[in-house]
Amino acid sequence: MGVKLARIILYVQDVERLSEFYRQAFGFPLVRDLEGNAFQLAETGEKG
Repeated sequence: MGVKLARIILYVQDVERLSEFYRQAFGFPLVRDLEGNAFQLAETGEKG
């Protein structure tokens, strides 16, 4: 049985580095970038 997450919120110091990691490691496309304060990624294949 699979689990689908709708959203994960992480509090980090280096937002750009973490965003880049998730995009490269898992192929998540960037949906929204809030100027270094936060970012939103879509699941693979989903378009925001």
